[in-house]
Amino acid sequence: GEIRAFLGALFAGGALCGSRPEQAFFIKLQSAIRGEQRELVLRIGIALDKPNEFQIYDVIHRAGESTTRPAPPREAAQLAS
Repeated sequence: GEIRAFLGALFAGGALCGSRPEQAFFIKLQSAIRGEQRELVLRIGIALDKPNEFQIYDVIHRAGESTTRPAPPREAAQLAS
């Protein structure tokens, strides 16, 4: 939806690297239940320096709050390979 459109506009404007959108960004949605709390994790990767070399962030939404953090390095490395 809106996030994909936003990143697509950044790509079209030349702000992200790559000749195709999939080289410039990705979006993955994960759902998890931790105890009695449900959370949604939106993982976003953006290529700012080179195509397919993503800086990866997690946007975590729980009831009543949302936070953003860089993806854990091990997970980021697995996604990049």
